[in-house]
Amino acid sequence: MTLPIPDIYRGKYRDIDYNYDEEKLSQLYVNEVRQKVEEVESRGRRIAIFLIESLQSCGGQIIYPKNFLKNAFDYLHSKGILCLVDEVQTGFGRSGTHFWAFQSYGEDVVPDFVTMGKSMGNGFPVSALATRRCITQKFDNDGIEYFNTFGGNPVSCRAAIAVLDVIESENLMENA
Repeated sequence: MTLPIPDIYRGKYRDIDYNYDEEKLSQLYVNEVRQKVEEVESRGRRIAIFLIESLQSCGGQIIYPKNFLKNAFDYLHSKGILCLVDEVQTGFGRSGTHFWAFQSYGEDVVPDFVTMGKSMGNGFPVSALATRRCITQKFDNDGIEYFNTFGGNPVSCRAAIAVLDVIESENLMENA
């Protein structure tokens, strides 16, 4: 399933005379999410997860309209759909104002999963997935064992710790 990028300047609704009203444009893009979910459900199918990059980095540094992520996540959660944000390029303070780009949309925007990498190892190959405790407990409760071929590589983990140490010790967030 794909959706139009919620870009208020170059996106699907750029020619509508809303004078770049972020609230109205946000609602149009949330309606796109609703329509796609309804379309899938009308075929007797379900969507398990919604994946979105918190800030379109390679897509043109696109910041979504105000309340788009919050309203989209609220709707998706009401349908039992989990929300995953991709912070592989934008995480670890790269947005300048917040550690995670999704945080720039407000405290009430909380994904179920966060993917991270690239900036996590400062060029060293390392990545991770963070999730809510209730999801990880489901693995424990159901007896599911997690396995990863390259998981826990000590050199990769040390590189990631060094990156976090530098972000903190050199006050990179405060000086962005």
